[in-house]
Amino acid sequence: MPLRTQCAPRLVSPLLGFSVTRLAVGLIATTATAVALSGCDSNHRNWTLENGWVTNCAGPDFKKFSEDGAASPGPDRPVFRINDQLVLAVPKKYWPSSQSIDHEPLTCTKISDLPIVRFVYFHIQGNWSAGYKPNEVPFGTSGQRIQPDWVEVRFESAPPRKLSAEERKAGEENRRKVEQLWGEQHQIAGLTCSVYCWKGKPGDFDFVQLKYQGLNASFIKIYAGYQSPKYGGTAMYWEALTSDLSHWRDINDEAWKLIADWNLLNKGMP
Repeated sequence: MPLRTQCAPRLVSPLLGFSVTRLAVGLIATTATAVALSGCDSNHRNWTLENGWVTNCAGPDFKKFSEDGAASPGPDRPVFRINDQLVLAVPKKYWPSSQSIDHEPLTCTKISDLPIVRFVYFHIQGNWSAGYKPNEVPFGTSGQRIQPDWVEVRFESAPPRKLSAEERKAGEENRRKVEQLWGEQHQIAGLTCSVYCWKGKPGDFDFVQLKYQGLNASFIKIYAGYQSPKYGGTAMYWEALTSDLSHWRDINDEAWKLIADWNLLNKGMP
């Protein structure tokens, strides 16, 4: 979900097929300029609250996590506290968004001052597809062509639930029945595939689960969604249009790498 204000470029997700436009503001007089800027500040503030941005954090808790020794991640990196192992300072260029907040904390000098959010959305623009012609790119629901290798990611806290022995036994039995119904399994791009594809087992650090759909001879749509024990229990969901299923690994690795890079706490990974 991109930034939308009356005094900044209007950016809209390429995955939705919209174009990028700029809104021009005419400066007729000094008073008109002041009114325009005031409206701009108000719209921007409303937008940041709707998307859960907190950008006023500064102090010892944040200084020790800054790469350049600054007192805070800075106004260009909204901060999202997901759990006690994961506090993400996401650069604006990745278009981060989360649940709406009423206001920024009046003071944000400690991690505990941040509200806990259930999820964070962000976007990645990759360059994994190559050799295709522009007219081979599929159309989206908007009627315009989808941007190849544009990845929409949702990341959230998902604390693992401890299962009883009976629940584990029933789960294994159900899994065996489902695998029998799926029929033959085959290997594709490092994944085991049948009705859907997976790598590893649920609960493993490297577990991945996804589906894919061929849209034409040149492009497929990949939908990933799975839980992980990383960072105290999390869930990763992403979707992307790309030219080959083998790109799933690059996309998935890039999403996890960014999470690790943005995490102010830098723990929770093996």
